[in-house]
Amino acid sequence: MPRNKKFEGDVTEIGTVRAPPFCRLPDIHTLFDRRHKRFELLKLTSPMAGYISFLSTLAKAQHETAQNFSACSFNDSIRESMALSCTLLPDHLKLAGLPVFQDIMDDFFSRVEGAELNKPSGYALADVKADKSKRVACAANLVNGFIAVKDMAQHIFVMAPLQVLITLATRSLDVKVLKPLEKNLCPACGGTHSASMIVGWNEAEGTRFCSCLYCGTIWHYVRIKCTFCESTGGIEYREIEGGPGSILVETCKNCGKYCKQINHQKDMSMDIFADDIGSIALDLLMRNNGIFSRGAFNPFMAGY
Repeated sequence: MPRNKKFEGDVTEIGTVRAPPFCRLPDIHTLFDRRHKRFELLKLTSPMAGYISFLSTLAKAQHETAQNFSACSFNDSIRESMALSCTLLPDHLKLAGLPVFQDIMDDFFSRVEGAELNKPSGYALADVKADKSKRVACAANLVNGFIAVKDMAQHIFVMAPLQVLITLATRSLDVKVLKPLEKNLCPACGGTHSASMIVGWNEAEGTRFCSCLYCGTIWHYVRIKCTFCESTGGIEYREIEGGPGSILVETCKNCGKYCKQINHQKDMSMDIFADDIGSIALDLLMRNNGIFSRGAFNPFMAGY
């Protein structure tokens, strides 16, 4: 069972003065490749190795598709298509309505199709590959933080290229003009965060960043503060008994939600997206505990 974890102190304000950047935009050349490589490591010891291997396959295809579309002047095309003059991206649903998203999905599906998939996954892939209206419906659900249980696998196959689409659109925004958004939404695309990470960078060691589920942008967020309701009271940290402390669950008594906190200082090989999923045993224990619910939407964890 999880146990309470004594917090070791917020080093962002004590001792060495830190000047962390407000946010970092995703690097399209490394984001999905890093996830793929981390999933490859996690599957070697994971009790759900089959599913982690599947996600590794998806991440590899995401990387390849992203490279195939990396030369696109994506933000220019978005602004031209939508008469957009602001820095913040349009909402995800409008973005997913651009014709290029269909091209990205077709490219992604063709790469995954050549991989080894079990029969249910193969059927789901064939379904969304053949039915463009289902793709649109799945994308609409996903940008609204919803996943239909009966079409869970189809949603996952659409979510992967949707992440590529939004990451491509986000990567070249002007980070200097990005500002914090209400409800702790991603300052680049307005998406929700999936988890948070204590970083080990020289210029920001010990500070915390939230990570966008959709575009992979990370942004600075104060420690010992709920990432959902922003309360600074009733925050506790838990981990599995005997755990190394590299992944904690931050719980908030005020809103009843929890968020994973990945500690990059303790293990520099960790990836905030991959390790959030790889540590799903913590989510299962928290669900059995029945007190706190996961606050972050992540369709890749919907079946657990």
